[in-house]
Amino acid sequence: MMTQNADKKRKQIQMFCMDDKVPRDHLLRSIDKAIDWSLIYELIEDK
Repeated sequence: MMTQNADKKRKQIQMFCMDDKVPRDHLLRSIDKAIDWSLIYELIEDK
């Protein structure tokens, strides 16, 4: 049945490193370096 195969796919987990997916010269890397994320970590510490 189709639904049985769909259920099996939902249970699968794929692990990957986001760092490997973003090119070294991508704009988001520059933004990440410019932002001090410590404030965010403090705000969500108890979550």
